[in-house]
Amino acid sequence: MPKKTRKELKDERLKSNLDGSSSDDDGVSDVSTTSDSTRLASMEELSSKFSDAIEWLTEKASARRLEGLNTMIKIMKMRYVADLLGGKLESAVNGAIQCCAKGSSEECVAAFKVFALISVTVGGCVNENDRRHLFSSKSLNDAMFGQQAMLSEENSQRMKEMLIRNADAASKKSQEVRSEALFSLGILEFMDSSPEDLILEKENNRLQYFKQFWNDKDDSVVSAAIESWAFLATLVPNKYKVSMLVPDSLKSLQKIIVSDSTSPSLKISAGQAVALLFGAINTNEDYDSSISKSDYESLVEAMNKAASLSGKAVSKKEKAMQRMNFRSFVTTVEDGEIPSDKLNVSGNTLVFESWDKLIELANFKKLLEGGLLEHFKYNTNLQHIFDVDHLNLGVEQPSTKLSSLEKKYYLSKNSDFNKSDTLEKNKMTRTFANYVHATGYDEE
Repeated sequence: MPKKTRKELKDERLKSNLDGSSSDDDGVSDVSTTSDSTRLASMEELSSKFSDAIEWLTEKASARRLEGLNTMIKIMKMRYVADLLGGKLESAVNGAIQCCAKGSSEECVAAFKVFALISVTVGGCVNENDRRHLFSSKSLNDAMFGQQAMLSEENSQRMKEMLIRNADAASKKSQEVRSEALFSLGILEFMDSSPEDLILEKENNRLQYFKQFWNDKDDSVVSAAIESWAFLATLVPNKYKVSMLVPDSLKSLQKIIVSDSTSPSLKISAGQAVALLFGAINTNEDYDSSISKSDYESLVEAMNKAASLSGKAVSKKEKAMQRMNFRSFVTTVEDGEIPSDKLNVSGNTLVFESWDKLIELANFKKLLEGGLLEHFKYNTNLQHIFDVDHLNLGVEQPSTKLSSLEKKYYLSKNSDFNKSDTLEKNKMTRTFANYVHATGYDEE
């Protein structure tokens, strides 16, 4: 029996793997079962770590408290832990607030992230008479999830007061602390607000609170304030964006874009807010424009200038980022076109096609980072916000793509399929050549 070459042995292994494999990285047949069982096991391990981390928040040593905060952040980002917070929510909130009161700037920033993650995990605050959620949340359904943590109105207010105190302390707190406080406050207000809250509130209006920072001396603080304002404004129906927010905010945003002294990141934040407002204007057919032609042309000119930034005053990376973002903003302002983004979750392709959803996605992506997909799969608050709660995102859908082994076997240049295809083409060429020769068509 002739000895097989290395290539023949490799081809045999590929074929056998294709026939009997169910564990390929790109395969889906057993993925959901495996990931679910692994997830349950890891959640059991995380439970004790999470409890320990909450206890560390009351330690005297600052390093230990910071370790507890960072452990909580890591766990809450990468896992949806509403069940782990059951019975521990009060301790978690109290501990994080204590860390803010007596900790360093690093400790404060970490505590603010814990506030935001708690809010996204358990949803908006509730009291005895009212469940003030952005949407009716399945995470509060005891029949589905058993005992769930619920954020009381008192605890929500305590966290907000701590964030406001730090954001307002311009002379005492660093720009990092103030910016993070505004970002986390934006998350809490978003999770705890309804469109009615933002439209009807005349005193202590939540949108106006963020707007007061637009004249701050620090660009990073202004940028955080505009981004949180825009994030919260996504809850406002387009009709009210046009009637309430456009007259009140558009010129202020334009001034920031026009200014030569503002940083590229701040210009991008302002440009995105302008795009959000024009996304509303373009969908409102009954809108009687309060923007004069000269103001509109001035705005378009400023945004086109930002989209073609040149010079050596800023880095290449910042210039590229500003140009890329402002090109999409300009297409919305001038042509009414809105970019889109896609996210693949368990084989489901989620499409985000409005500035409202794009801005919301950007904020949750900033908070959750690598845990975004995990929260889309299991966090019902997030599913309600993006209107995907009808999809079973926690279950992997059958894949229509080829696995890595299949790609190699079917699509590589040396695959059996390409070889047989080449042989077939050569055969057809010879047959045609013989036919031409036999019929004399090749003779002059």
